[in-house]
Amino acid sequence: MQTMTIQRLFFIGLMALLSVKSTAQQTEVDQLLKNYKMVWNDEFDGPTFDASKWSYRSNGSTRNYAIVDGARTISQDNNGHLVISVTKEGDQYYVGQLTTNGHYEKKYGYFECRARVNKYIGPHVAFWLQSPTMGNTPYNQPDINGAEIDVFEYHRKSPGVVWQTIHINGYGDDHIQEGQQIAYPAVDTGYHTFGVLWTSSSYTFYVDGQKTYQTTFGLSKRTEYMILSTELTGFGGDPSLGQYPDSVIYDYVRVYEPVQDPDSLKDLQDTTTTTATADTYTYDAAAGINSNYGSSTSLVSKFGGGTALETLPSAIGYNRRTYLKFPSATLRSLNNIQQVLLRLCYYNKDVMNQSKGVKVSLSRLSSWKENTLTWNSQLTDAGALDSLDTVLDDGTLKPASIPNPISDDFIQTDAHYLYLDITDTIQKMIQNGNLPDTLSLVLQGYAIGSGTQQYNSGYTYFSKEFKNTAGQTVDSLSPSLVAYSLKDITTPVEASALTARLSGSLVQLQWKTYKEINSDYFIIERSQDGSSFTRLTTMAAAGNSSQPLTYTYLDKNPLPGDNYYRYLTMDKTGARSSISNTVHLQTTASDTTLQMMLYPNPASGGGRLTLQVASRTSATGHIVLTDIRGRRLTAFDRQIKVGRQSIPLSTDGLSSGIYFISLQIKGIKKTCKLIIK
Repeated sequence: MQTMTIQRLFFIGLMALLSVKSTAQQTEVDQLLKNYKMVWNDEFDGPTFDASKWSYRSNGSTRNYAIVDGARTISQDNNGHLVISVTKEGDQYYVGQLTTNGHYEKKYGYFECRARVNKYIGPHVAFWLQSPTMGNTPYNQPDINGAEIDVFEYHRKSPGVVWQTIHINGYGDDHIQEGQQIAYPAVDTGYHTFGVLWTSSSYTFYVDGQKTYQTTFGLSKRTEYMILSTELTGFGGDPSLGQYPDSVIYDYVRVYEPVQDPDSLKDLQDTTTTTATADTYTYDAAAGINSNYGSSTSLVSKFGGGTALETLPSAIGYNRRTYLKFPSATLRSLNNIQQVLLRLCYYNKDVMNQSKGVKVSLSRLSSWKENTLTWNSQLTDAGALDSLDTVLDDGTLKPASIPNPISDDFIQTDAHYLYLDITDTIQKMIQNGNLPDTLSLVLQGYAIGSGTQQYNSGYTYFSKEFKNTAGQTVDSLSPSLVAYSLKDITTPVEASALTARLSGSLVQLQWKTYKEINSDYFIIERSQDGSSFTRLTTMAAAGNSSQPLTYTYLDKNPLPGDNYYRYLTMDKTGARSSISNTVHLQTTASDTTLQMMLYPNPASGGGRLTLQVASRTSATGHIVLTDIRGRRLTAFDRQIKVGRQSIPLSTDGLSSGIYFISLQIKGIKKTCKLIIK
């Protein structure tokens, strides 16, 4: 776990004072998970952690003030919690870490834990993701090498603050990080949820179900494993000021993925990349001066002087603009565009102590050539500029020196990407029918601050004409439009709506197809809440047919209470072509829905016993212990899963006599008599 003392700190915000509130109402994550299903979880039931899911991490190593010793510091409390402690024996400190490395890795999804943080200064605790290749070279390629994704870090040196950070390039001199510190005083007490939604386009962080931070920095596109850790590095304060043992307690760790994109289905999104066809920049363009400087290798957009970017051209010391030209007719032919990004690769920037960045605008100049564009002509012909987006300075340092010619090594280590979202503008132009065959965009250096001369605030980019030392064009460095759209898939099946009816204790599903082209099979899914679906079975499709066909499936073990059903249609390319309507019905619970027993029974006071539960549904169960007079002695909730599970119980404080333990789940209640000898 990398602390915050690295010299090459890549931090957009030193402190994000976000007002995050816990609420009993539906949270943003509740809404998100309506379209997600849980694919991995650990509720930490039982006396020890599940060795099929976790292993000790860094066991036996010395990390700053402490030795990592999982056996000494990690336990489960027999009440559904994992406890990772920091302990002190004599003058020696011990910490513990668990990892899913070697057991489970995943790319993309929503990752969440529920935890109660440590109480005293000294330790810092965390839930994070990491790839095994995070420190590989060449650097600055997190899409290939992966990243460290800190879902949360916490320590009492800064109480009331949650740290959420991305790290890339390993932990040496080339390490870079970006993150935010979330002011959230409630975190110091009680249990809280910490999550990250990791997609192909961004990371979005959450605390107690509310969004706290979003970034595209260090976007990993490879599988990563999970880590739960305590550390004693000094980051959390002077260890000698702490009190030990001190612990972080985890209630669960869960991983979700979108129900519309299960692993067994291919992605329905296409990516279309269009590189610039021509480019130039205008240099030292004070009012009335025509100075045109085209370049075959680089593009410059800088800003100097004046009180505001929009004050053009009167208050400008100078303004270098980059003009980009893209063939855009292909965008009109794409099916349902989801996002369009302008991707720029820069290799130099001038660093000042002001907020700055790059602004992209839409040029109304219908046509231009690099050798004829001048300051005066672009003002006359282009008309007003329609602002699209601004990216503030990303905080990276400019290269110490620029080799000539630029080498492949320099490209790999010192080239950085900026992404500017122009989706709304492109979508509106397509809808209004005025997207031209050639799209012209303007880049400007951007600086803020009234009355201050802000020279050289801007970037130098690779151009379309740039070639490496071998004389080869490097398309990935060229200014590009990257468009994401849905695949245009011809529906292979025309079908009726799905229907469902009770047939005794069974549920009969039925649908008809009227035409099938290249169909392969159907996936039948069921849910108890209408959001998180699981696969029941698959059924072969006809392949090719122009005759009406009827498909029927019997669910012999429906869930008690609510049942939601749907089916997915798959074609022979492996792609999903459609999702049916969702149908809902309710079943009557039977005696076989929930079964339970106690052992040993009779039991001894001051000992242990086990409640064995077999359930055909997954939900929160309410467990109550009463005496023979019906007086409630204790009660608690426990997540009950489908199948068999053991719930450890204590008989501490129970004298000889007869007691009753009841379990209620989804309106079904079972009771067992307990005899204490």
